[in-house]
Amino acid sequence: LAHRFPDHLISSWSALAAAISDGAPGHFGLTDPRKSGAGAVSLFSMAKEWATDHGQTPRQAVHNPALWAWLARFEKNAPGNPPQTEAMVKDMVLGTTDRYWWSIAYESDALNWMTQGKPLEIYYLPHTSYADHPYCYVDRVGVPPEAMQARVSFEKYLRSDTVQKSLLLHGFRPTEIGLDTPITGNTFTNPVFRKHGARATNLPP
Repeated sequence: LAHRFPDHLISSWSALAAAISDGAPGHFGLTDPRKSGAGAVSLFSMAKEWATDHGQTPRQAVHNPALWAWLARFEKNAPGNPPQTEAMVKDMVLGTTDRYWWSIAYESDALNWMTQGKPLEIYYLPHTSYADHPYCYVDRVGVPPEAMQARVSFEKYLRSDTVQKSLLLHGFRPTEIGLDTPITGNTFTNPVFRKHGARATNLPP
């Protein structure tokens, strides 16, 4: 990966497929798309790129056997499909399995282990997919006033400076403060993490 993508930006899914075949055959981590949002979004992004490259709509491509043969380049190199990305990353950094050498995971998974001193490299995929974790509530008849106040207070707590900084320290991208907020332990301004691929801006579209 370092040789093919020295800037830590993977140019295309096709380029990654070629890299996997040469550098990590049978050791590619991809979560189960039926159980994991990361796995499902990854496969969709792969298929969308293939369809565009072949002048087809996603609806047309899904009926084309050539698409599924191309996707198999990723799937046949995955030794298993765990339900969560964090399980793959944990296995990688703790050395508890030799199944995964590279894996598609959330940025926060990698940054969290990097804060613990584990040697990881981050490479950004051809397209940025944000994992939004919204907090929302539904109004219903009969909700007592104290419950309504509690949910308002909880939302205020989530947006508080303390919680937003905690998210930043754990590799998440908070919504209420900037990624360059000057606090000790900020994963996005850590020069060592940056050297190993982490970046706050200039992500693929």
